[in-house]
Amino acid sequence: MTGTSTRPALAASNPLLCVPEDVQDLVAEKLTEIGIEVYDYQLSNFADVEGNGEKGFRKGNVEIVYRLKNPKIVVIVLYRILKKPKGIQNPFKEFNWFLEFLNRDDIPVERIEGVAKEFPGEHVSTLSVHRLKKFYKKWLGAKSERNQFGQEWLYGYLKDYRPLRHFRDLQKSSSREESTL
Repeated sequence: MTGTSTRPALAASNPLLCVPEDVQDLVAEKLTEIGIEVYDYQLSNFADVEGNGEKGFRKGNVEIVYRLKNPKIVVIVLYRILKKPKGIQNPFKEFNWFLEFLNRDDIPVERIEGVAKEFPGEHVSTLSVHRLKKFYKKWLGAKSERNQFGQEWLYGYLKDYRPLRHFRDLQKSSSREESTL
C-alpha cells in the first residue's frame, strides 16, 4: 500500500473493526461460485478512508454487506431493501437465504453479529429497530452482547438458527391441533 492508511487508526480506536489481513473470505468465494457477484464495499464517503474488508452483494430486492471478524464470525454490516416491494412480501426472505447459505458444511462460519439499526432516507424499508431485533432474537436465537456507542450489538449461532419454513410448519400444526379440540 502506498500513501497514508487510516486502517491502523480505525483498528486502534475500535478493535471490533479490525480484520486480520490473512483471513480468507470463503463466504465471498462460495457466493461467487453460485453466480452471485461480490464486491468491495466502501463504508465511508471519503475515498481516502480504507474499509475493513467489507464485502457486499445483491440478492433479489436486497443488498447485504458483511465483514469477516475471523473465519468463524461474520458481522452483518448492512441489510438494505433496495426498492419498495409490491404486495405482501417477507422482508427477511433474503436474510433467511443468507443464513442458510452460511450454514453450509463447506463454510466454517459459526456465529453472526450485528446491530439492528435504521438508515433513514437510505432505503424504503419500513422495518423498525424493534421489529428487526424481534426477528433476530426469535429466528436466530440472537442475544444481546454489548452496548457500544449507544447501539445494542446482537449475536447468534448458526447452529441455533431455524429456517422460517420451520416456524411456518409449527404454526400450521399448532393451528390444526387447536381446530380439532
